[in-house]
Amino acid sequence: MSVINLKKSISAIIILSLITFGFSGCIDNDSDGDGYNDDIDVFPDDSTEWLDTDNDGLGDNSDGFPNNKNLTEKTVLMEAQFTMFSRNGGFYNRDLQQKDDPWIINEDVKHLFFESEYKSTIGGVLTVEEIKLEGNQSLYLEIKNPEKTVRYNYEELLNNTLIIDITKENSGEWFFNFSCVNLDYDVWIKYNLYLGK
Repeated sequence: MSVINLKKSISAIIILSLITFGFSGCIDNDSDGDGYNDDIDVFPDDSTEWLDTDNDGLGDNSDGFPNNKNLTEKTVLMEAQFTMFSRNGGFYNRDLQQKDDPWIINEDVKHLFFESEYKSTIGGVLTVEEIKLEGNQSLYLEIKNPEKTVRYNYEELLNNTLIIDITKENSGEWFFNFSCVNLDYDVWIKYNLYLGK
């Protein structure tokens, strides 16, 4: 066999092998067509999921708490846009439910989460220094449940997610109220309230 024929035979074998066994070494494999290759897709047969950050067996897109393997289901009680609290002096109170009926929260959920952001008329994000908690100004969240009533001041809520364990003792009717006293300016508050189980 000549050198030319040998080269042709080798080329034919290579091409035939690629056709027969596929181009797995050259072409990415994405079984579910979600844009994530099977070698990095935790759920290669589910086009709606590809990542499981907390390794709880539930994909991040379906997991209400993708970074917490002990919680998977998220129930939103309220997602409010920025709402103004007036600076008109004296005491100002806002019932977060905006109705007289309480939220019924039972121990079938594990935790209650409260997230909040604040802005003021004097420029941008509200700071602790602007709320003189030691003086005659204050801004606070009051939460009442069957077990007790707890007041959280602005400093405790700033840049923190408030997490409250739901127990047999505090299951039942819950009330949430934001209050401010003698503020020198308007305050806008944005808050999210949700349950996790």
